[in-house]
Amino acid sequence: MSAVESLIERAEKSLKSAGYLLELGDYEACVSRSYYAMFYIALRRRRFSERGYLLRLIREL
Repeated sequence: MSAVESLIERAEKSLKSAGYLLELGDYEACVSRSYYAMFYIALRRRRFSERGYLLRLIREL
């Protein structure tokens, strides 16, 4: 499995977990898993490993 495929798989797992957590009403954990899903996709798209980069992307939304 390539590094890109690994990041996509991790993002998909995080989103799946976020869905379960949302159904359970655990909103804080749901937001956390959703954040990491975005982080993994940002790493895949831009190949940046800095957390600050993702925070700047989120602020631009």
